[in-house]
Amino acid sequence: MTQPLPLTPPQPSRRVVPRWLGPWALLPCLLAGQAIGTPPGMAYGGAEKTYQRAKAELPEPLYPYYRLLDRILSANPTIKQKVTLGIRSLDEASCKQLLGNAAVCSVAAELPDVKKEDHFLIWALQVAGTNAGAPNAFAQSSNNRIVINRALDLSFADDLEAKACVLAHEMAHLQQDHSKRLKTALAGWNNEAAGKITSAVRNAHSAKNSNQFWTTLAMVANSASAGYNSSVGNYGAAAAASDSNQTLATRQQVDTLAGRQMLDEIYKVAQNEAPEVFTALQGMEGLPATLVKRTLKDVDVYLAEVSDKAFGLSREQELEADRLAVSYVAKAGINPEGCLRVVANLHRGQYRPVAGKNDTHPGEQERARNLKTAIAASAPEYVRVKASPVKPAPLPYRYDSRLDVVTLYTKTGPRDRQRQAAPADVDNLLGK
Repeated sequence: MTQPLPLTPPQPSRRVVPRWLGPWALLPCLLAGQAIGTPPGMAYGGAEKTYQRAKAELPEPLYPYYRLLDRILSANPTIKQKVTLGIRSLDEASCKQLLGNAAVCSVAAELPDVKKEDHFLIWALQVAGTNAGAPNAFAQSSNNRIVINRALDLSFADDLEAKACVLAHEMAHLQQDHSKRLKTALAGWNNEAAGKITSAVRNAHSAKNSNQFWTTLAMVANSASAGYNSSVGNYGAAAAASDSNQTLATRQQVDTLAGRQMLDEIYKVAQNEAPEVFTALQGMEGLPATLVKRTLKDVDVYLAEVSDKAFGLSREQELEADRLAVSYVAKAGINPEGCLRVVANLHRGQYRPVAGKNDTHPGEQERARNLKTAIAASAPEYVRVKASPVKPAPLPYRYDSRLDVVTLYTKTGPRDRQRQAAPADVDNLLGK
């Protein structure tokens, strides 16, 4: 449920929001928690009262996910962090395929549904994302947020068990902090690759110095030949020796320039994808194109090793999330067989039956085997819970109508403040 991995996870960057986006430029402030107006309150109380309130204020598509996540969190006390949940009609990857504009897509993907008359372009992108987008869901560990795209919601329709498995799978990614673990591993692998690249670059410079020695020796010999032939009146031979020197000098200059042009293209990728590798590659400055090409063969091998390890770890994390998802829903009294339907649905047209080395997710066959083993192991727990059902008290929640997201707070985890500081609060603290 993620996009193909780069050498290193995307790093936060400052984005310039186009002027024509108008009011949507306020989105970063909203996401950063700088509220405009009165922040939504936190809902507490008895089960009936809490769920009635939630059903009244949450949009119809969001309410079932809220109830499912509430039960999963309550039944799995090892999950301690709050979780924010939202449904979106558009994801950034699908938007870029449709529009190719990264700045617009990064904003549009964060927005709840907008009206046609408010912003036609974003409305059109959201409609296209709903109708043509691939079913997907993902977890954002930076803010403990789970996002379900509209295409996935529609594809499962009234299959609540499958929807519960989607939530549980993404919750497992958050609980295990997979994103951070992958980032840490990538940093280590990139450092290893950088060390190997530095050694290869050092060897290339040694070869360059050796080549320059022999080229210089040849030029000295040519100069001596030109002088001698000129002194004895053999002007044709003197001219040929002089031309040979000019050819050698020009070839050196052209080769070095070509090497520089090759490095410029490589730098553009490496600087953003893997800073450690970029630093090592900078040592190739001044190498001729022939040695750049030869060294890049080694670089490709080292970076391929990093890539294989990264994709391999990603697939392992997906299998772990699948196993935990089965456990989470079984403890919540929800039939984990729905997880098999999720895999069958998502792999339809998206993933190969057997994963390749550059796939972020395992193949459908491997995931199905993994799930069946986990379902068998969780069967006693599921049977026990179904035989003696317990309805835990609802967790406190907060619905933000501006962003159309609901946040649930676990009993053991930290909770947000229920209201923002009012002007009177600071007056009381500091004096009027």
